Amino acid sequence: CNDGDWVESLSALVETMEGELKIVYWTTLLDPPIPAGRRRRRTAELAA
Repeated sequence: CNDGDWVESLSALVETMEGELKIVYWTTLLDPPIPAGRRRRRTAELAA
């Protein structure tokens, strides 16, 4: 099965356990980014 260039489209053709073919996009699989104010700061740990 030639499913094209998935690198440029950031997608993949996958087969489910039921045998269905689906296109998945890596951008929909990621968790949303953490707001900057809620990130843990490790500057002091790295400097020590």
